[in-house]
Amino acid sequence: SILMAHLAVTHCLFNPGARVLLARKALPDLKSTIYKEIIEHISEDLVEGKDYKLNDSIAMIRFSNGSEIISRSWSDKRYKKGRSLKISFLVFEELTENNEEDKEAFMTLKARLRRLPHVKENVLIAATNPDSQSHWVYKYFFDETKETRFVFKSITTDNPFLDPVYIKQLKDDLDPISAQRYIYGE
Repeated sequence: SILMAHLAVTHCLFNPGARVLLARKALPDLKSTIYKEIIEHISEDLVEGKDYKLNDSIAMIRFSNGSEIISRSWSDKRYKKGRSLKISFLVFEELTENNEEDKEAFMTLKARLRRLPHVKENVLIAATNPDSQSHWVYKYFFDETKETRFVFKSITTDNPFLDPVYIKQLKDDLDPISAQRYIYGE
């Protein structure tokens, strides 16, 4: 999450007029995860009211250079409400919480990338770890290999910022299949 937060903020700061979209099935979940992570990340070095302004009710951040971070959710099944957006960076939090029907939200929002021609670098990043090879997210990222799609496995034991006790607890508590998923990114 901190990597996604950092990438989203960096995109906004280095690309005036950029628009990052935070996407998650339910807005309360989005606000308590990636949005909160971004707020914590920027509050270390930037000054609210000078460098950025917040609208917490809709999980939006507007930077002084005209870039912004906006949010969308689709727990109401209104997948098409994102059709008019113009975005240059798309962050999907917990993509695997979406079923086959919810895939429409992913496809709709993905199609909104590259709509700001002044921003040369456009990115889609999804934090996800499919629990089954039958899940559409697994099929999309692992079975349908494309030269523009990259999968990076996050290995918990490689993260120097995690408490070693936390990692030991995971190893002690998880069954072998869950450990492969949650510790070793499989």
